[in-house]
Amino acid sequence: MKKLIPAVLFFFLFSCGGDKEKVPDSVLPKDKMVNIMKDIHMAEAELSINSSTIINNPLADTISYTDIFSKNKIQKWQYDSSMMYYSLHPEILNEIYDEVINELEKNKK
Repeated sequence: MKKLIPAVLFFFLFSCGGDKEKVPDSVLPKDKMVNIMKDIHMAEAELSINSSTIINNPLADTISYTDIFSKNKIQKWQYDSSMMYYSLHPEILNEIYDEVINELEKNKK
């Protein structure tokens, strides 16, 4: 029994460290997510700015997510499933949002 305890501790210590979990191939890569989320936030900001000047035009009150997905050559389900994955991995999602903020700051200048 005394020999088993160090082996279990050794296994536990090395299983906690090491490489990060590999992102599944079905999940959009971080750089692609950054671009898509940047486009979405830009569209939302534009809508917010223009909403005060738009009167009674319901079509002008919407963001065309389809156009954003088409521009980035993805399908809605890919974005949705990728957001689900990254939402379950908040440390990666925070990295993505940091990059989105950096990209939006660049566009501000």
